[in-house]
Amino acid sequence: MNSADIAKHLRGLRLRARLTQADLAGICGLSVPSLAKIENGTGTTTLATLLRVTDALGARVEITPGPNEEALPTKGLPRGRRS
Repeated sequence: MNSADIAKHLRGLRLRARLTQADLAGICGLSVPSLAKIENGTGTTTLATLLRVTDALGARVEITPGPNEEALPTKGLPRGRRS
């Protein structure tokens, strides 16, 4: 999934939740222009901000190994951050 796909997916989740950009921005503590840039794929964001947006939408960020990568061990990671 590339950044344009992520942007489209986030916008779709927001629309399905029947939230305006102003609603979601307020929940996440973002400005409307910042959220719009994330949704349009024209801005950059931090992982922390992406997690705030996905948490507000009831979604999660999942990092999986690519086709040429091995999965990293999860032993020792806090239970809430394994996915």
